[in-house]
Amino acid sequence: AGSLANGTYSSAVDVPAVRYVHTDEGVSLAYAVFGSGPPLLYAFAGPALSNFEHEWSHLGLVDQYEAMAEERTLVQFDWRNCGLSTRHVNDVSPAAHVRDLLALQDHLGFERVALRLHGSASIALRYAATHPDRVSSLILSSPSVVLGSPDQAPSAVGRLLAIGAETDWRLFSRLFATSLTGWDGPETAWFTALVESADSAEFFRTTNAISADDVASLLPKVRCPVLIIQRREPPNFFFDKIDAEQHLADSRVLTRDLPDSRLAILEGSSLMITSDPASTGAVLDFLRDVDGP
Repeated sequence: AGSLANGTYSSAVDVPAVRYVHTDEGVSLAYAVFGSGPPLLYAFAGPALSNFEHEWSHLGLVDQYEAMAEERTLVQFDWRNCGLSTRHVNDVSPAAHVRDLLALQDHLGFERVALRLHGSASIALRYAATHPDRVSSLILSSPSVVLGSPDQAPSAVGRLLAIGAETDWRLFSRLFATSLTGWDGPETAWFTALVESADSAEFFRTTNAISADDVASLLPKVRCPVLIIQRREPPNFFFDKIDAEQHLADSRVLTRDLPDSRLAILEGSSLMITSDPASTGAVLDFLRDVDGP
């Protein structure tokens, strides 16, 4: 990471100590623990892109982490095939990622945790539905899920994969970041570096596996409170036009079909929801509410 003149990101912030948990499948998962209070497992990026070491170069994210660490024990981690975790793992199915979450939670000795995931809603919902006694609450940012059939996966995902399969990885990283943050967005360079840190083959293999995961039948089994955070406007996907109602469709369906859920809609279009102070406030208010008397 570098240091941009506009202050978006910097290399001067110390990253928390990196630790590892070794699963029964031989996968080493990198994680870090900091803060105090009830535990919150946190993944800023989805299973194809996570790199929490890189996240600590983003000053907006660091501000959010520090604010949440005043009330929560934060556990950041890299998914299998990402960041500092084991790369080139054969099984990248949603079930494998659920097993990794369970292994991490068991390793840390937390009976129940809040779970905040960005870009991996189906995994979070699977974990809460299959291990209801281990999850106290869920926070989902910009969820995109398959409800009913893999054929109903958001068209942007299919277009993204098709473009990436035929494009140089560095060029694709730039195009992907630009589509999410804007042509001249202050976070474009940072997001480009995040994408480039992933392995191209693993990115597409994992994205295919996750984007085909149908979780409709699991929604009634998710008994914990769920907060869904969504931007009002769709991102500027240069390869696919999404209208505002289509953009909000998954969040509205989830809010309707989950037994205990609420929807927080933030202004703007950037997918960088987690670095938004309004997002941090919504998450902390939600956690205080569900964990209170």
